[in-house]
Amino acid sequence: MIMQNDDFTDQVFYSPGAFDIKSQTKFAAIIVRTQVNPSDPEDINSVHQLQNNITVTRSEGTKVKDYKPVN
Repeated sequence: MIMQNDDFTDQVFYSPGAFDIKSQTKFAAIIVRTQVNPSDPEDINSVHQLQNNITVTRSEGTKVKDYKPVN
């Protein structure tokens, strides 16, 4: 799901694939949730594989500003 900087979730994806994410603001969070059976080691391994296959790319020409956290 995509959360805008005002905590508004406006895009939710339920199936695998490539998605073009639109943001109405300068900042957005990409949130990925997976469900796992913690008592099943095989399920945990399957979820780890799913998580390892998640990639995020930005469009060519997209400029990213330096982010400097404030202590």
